This record gives sequence, structure tokens and C-alpha cells, in this order.
Amino acid sequence: MTLEEYVTWAATVGLEPGPDARSERGLTALGLGLASEVGAGVLVRWLRGEARDRGELADELGDVAYWWARLCAATGVGASTLLARSRAHVEWRRAGRLPDGPASADAPASLEDFAAWVRGTDGAPEDEAALGDAGLALAGDAGEVVECLRKLGAGEEARRAQLAGELGDVWRHWTRLVAATGVAPADLLDRSRTKIEARRAQVLANEGDAGAARERR
Repeated sequence: MTLEEYVTWAATVGLEPGPDARSERGLTALGLGLASEVGAGVLVRWLRGEARDRGELADELGDVAYWWARLCAATGVGASTLLARSRAHVEWRRAGRLPDGPASADAPASLEDFAAWVRGTDGAPEDEAALGDAGLALAGDAGEVVECLRKLGAGEEARRAQLAGELGDVWRHWTRLVAATGVAPADLLDRSRTKIEARRAQVLANEGDAGAARERR
């Protein structure tokens, strides 16, 4: 599954009815959803010396991806374009913030291309220090997304562009942690979609059962 496909799917799926995702209230709900999934509880247990369950980490990162994708859709920026801009901005910062600004990012970055770039730039988080750094970076940049949403008013396109930039940083560190699961990013997105669709089917089934029970009363 490509990232664009995943974002398109996520934008049409909600576990519960809610406000328009591009409204202030809707963006707040999505931001809180993202924040609720980046606690990195799995990493905490790993760092305590407990057994490393890579599948559990993959599931947690899949939930992060879901909320990230819904926020990405709300920015109006294509996911591959967002990643390309993020890569260009990171490279610009690493080069010392040259006066001309980040290089043009006209060519979209595929999920695989971005993952390869992250591996070359940051390496895979194999030891405890690197895992902790990646987890803290993910949580920190998710906090920047939340802060951006706090200041976002309806129609503030400049702030939406900043939101897209913060989401790019989140995806960079998400990609670092995915490497620790041993699952390819595209496969992890497939896994996430399967899990969320099963959860949604259960929610709908429960609602149907509750409705039928009310009708029998």
C-alpha cells in the first residue's frame, strides 16, 4: 500500500461520527487522537528490560499512522509532497540554514524513498539510546503538531502549511521506529488498515445489536 492510498482511505474512515476534519473542532479531535497514540508505552517497557514485542510496537505505530494520515488529508497537501518538503527542510537545516532556504521539493517522495533517506540520515535505532531518542523525538514533534493546532484558526492557510511541516517531522521519526519493528512501512500500513477496519466493523456490529435491543423493548 502506498502512503497516498493509505491517506485517502483514512480520510474516509472514522471509528465514530464526528465533525468535519478541516473544521477547528475536527482538527482538535484529530490532534488529540494523534497525541493519545504517541505515548510510546511499548518503548517504555522495552527500556525497562522487558521482552521486545515487535508486533506490539508495529500495532502502536499503525495507530499513530492512522491519526497522522487524517491530519495530512486535512492540510490539503499530498502525502508524498509533504514528505519531499520535509526531507528538503531537514537537509537545509543540516546544511546550516543557507540564506536561499530549502531546495525545491517539486518531485514527490515515495514511502520507500523517504524510508531509505531516513535510514541514511538517522540510521536504524538498534540500541536503547537510539530507541529512546527516536521515541522522544516522535513525542516531541507530535507535541509541535498539537501546539500548531491550538493556534490554528479557520482559513489560516499559512498555519496549515506549518502543520504540514510538523507532520513531516513526525513521519521522519515514525519511520525511524518502524525500522525497529522489522516490518516494511508499506506492510505496516496494510496491517494498520486491516486492524482498524476490523475494529470499525465491531463498532458497527455493536451499534446494530444495541439498536435491535432497543426495538425489542
